[in-house]
Amino acid sequence: VAVTGVQTCALPIFLAQIVYYFRAYTELLKNAQIKNWREVIFSVPSGNFWDALAWYYAKKMWLPISKILIATNENDMLHKFFETWVYEPPKKDGKDFVQVTNSPSMDIAKSSNFERMIFDVCEFDSEQVKWFYDELAKTWKYTVPENILAKIKETFISSTSTWEERLNAIKHFANNFNHWIDPHTAAWVVPVLKWEYDLWIWKTPVIFLETSHVAQFWAELKKEWIVVPGTEEFDETLNAMRQANPREW
Repeated sequence: VAVTGVQTCALPIFLAQIVYYFRAYTELLKNAQIKNWREVIFSVPSGNFWDALAWYYAKKMWLPISKILIATNENDMLHKFFETWVYEPPKKDGKDFVQVTNSPSMDIAKSSNFERMIFDVCEFDSEQVKWFYDELAKTWKYTVPENILAKIKETFISSTSTWEERLNAIKHFANNFNHWIDPHTAAWVVPVLKWEYDLWIWKTPVIFLETSHVAQFWAELKKEWIVVPGTEEFDETLNAMRQANPREW
């Protein structure tokens, strides 16, 4: 299926991700944790803007989303955009540059799906979007006008986090909920912990999805004296899989 402005290979991913958010909302309804049509905040770690874009489409499909919280790590280009209106991927020696962090899936300099959201809020004005990205190619940045930013801010808020803050979020979840989360998931949790008082005033439930299993990061966490129960067994399993010789069919 060919859809103007959307790569066909991306369609199955978007469709699957949109389902996540309707499922999350209906689970809360089923467990009587919210009433129908109660608005919620979704918190998502963002580098490539996949999940955030799927949530944006879910909101356009009338899922009651108050805000979509874009959580970033030290590679906070998206957060800076929401703060300054300027889309400016970091550069070093004329090339896109990322910092290496403990949440590698978010180590992205240039979001490959952000333009789809821009295209939508510009009401499918392809000439305006083309001008933005021509500017990006020439000057390495572009600035959106105030009316476009106002539309974006109706839906999106943002935050950034440091390695230390993510570590504290992991410890907080372990101590308070007896549940271990990975550094990507922790990036979503950091702003919720920071803004807990504000969220209480808003009286808005916050939903975040776990991104990875914490066992994938046990070596990094162990260096920080965080020992997650059972992760050594996970590592043994991975090593056994790496050393296995697959048999021919």
